[in-house]
Amino acid sequence: MTATRYARVVTEIPSVEERSELEPQHRAQWRVVELNDVLALGGRLRDAGYDVGDVLDKVDAVTAAIDAALGYDKRKYLSDDLLEVAPEAVAERVRQAGLDLVGHLEMARARQDFDQRLAVDAVTSLRAHGDSIVAAMRRQFDPALKVVQAAAATGLTPHTNVQTLADAADTKVISAYRALGPAVQQLDTIARLRTQMATIAGVGPADHPMAGLLASAASMSDLQGAQALFQGDIETVQYDLPGGIGSTIAKVRRPRLGGPWLALVDAGYTLKLNTGAQADAVLAAARAADSSE
Repeated sequence: MTATRYARVVTEIPSVEERSELEPQHRAQWRVVELNDVLALGGRLRDAGYDVGDVLDKVDAVTAAIDAALGYDKRKYLSDDLLEVAPEAVAERVRQAGLDLVGHLEMARARQDFDQRLAVDAVTSLRAHGDSIVAAMRRQFDPALKVVQAAAATGLTPHTNVQTLADAADTKVISAYRALGPAVQQLDTIARLRTQMATIAGVGPADHPMAGLLASAASMSDLQGAQALFQGDIETVQYDLPGGIGSTIAKVRRPRLGGPWLALVDAGYTLKLNTGAQADAVLAAARAADSSE
């Protein structure tokens, strides 16, 4: 959809679709995750170049075999020779088709137990590979973060007026600004995957995935403040469609220079891509700080 212009509407309540993936998902246990979610996450990690082992491939093969077994094909009973065989043979086909259909329905019910077990196997494998995946992510995350930190060091902030940079800023600031876009895109991609590793596979706290991106948090308020800052502000806008055919309402994230990363650095947070154990430690320390007060 292409819009020619938009005007803000007063409402600024985030929609479900526009919530940040870093918003807590409140999973009671990582073991109740849907198998398809785990396999999809494994596929995204593999497509991004990370080694997730061979367990997910085996689980995927098992699910494909189950899918094939659950397929009810009535064509093998409704052949073209129904009028050429004995009526009793046709009746027997009806009986067999009925038994086949009932069997497939019961198999579909039984599959839920198998899916839950396979999900545990898949999640256990992803957790086992979590440290090596994070180590591989750091090779891209750390250089991109340094670009953001360098931009902050030149004085760039989320509120910098980019329209005035060309006229007022020196070459160093302009170069830092130009490098921000690719770095932020890289960081966003990695953070999305790292967050899903927490919320889906339990690699770190699922209800506080921001712990996977901070070196430390002084308190739970500090951790939650970083999470809110990462999410940013959501606003409702009204788009006027081309050709005067009407308008539509949409939720959009208010743009910030440097995305959430420059905002976090500017606010004084120290960012770090954590393993599951390190993320758990960040959360534990924040909770301990609160309990000691």
